[in-house]
Amino acid sequence: MCGKTPSESKFILIGYFLTAFCLIACSRKNIEWRHPVKSENSWNLDKLNCKDHANGLLVRDLEINDNANIPSRDDLQIQFAKFDRQKKYRSFFKDCMLKKGYNLILGKSLE
Repeated sequence: MCGKTPSESKFILIGYFLTAFCLIACSRKNIEWRHPVKSENSWNLDKLNCKDHANGLLVRDLEINDNANIPSRDDLQIQFAKFDRQKKYRSFFKDCMLKKGYNLILGKSLE
């Protein structure tokens, strides 16, 4: 961590560990979507439509708000930006599925 003071280096290292921990913790949940009325045959199509919808919203949001091309960003800021994008995508997808009438079922850990 060239050019950083010891306290800045500690902060960056802690940030990396927190980011890694959050990504691992969030990815280990078994998430299912169920609809009370629709047949299971239509669930996958709705999921695909919501994924496309979420991608479109994320692209539009990035065009408006993203500063990823600023050369002064350090690695930690870039990692946080990537994590934020993943969080936004999941939020957009979840909102779409809920609007279609699906219920979110959190399953057991996949460990």
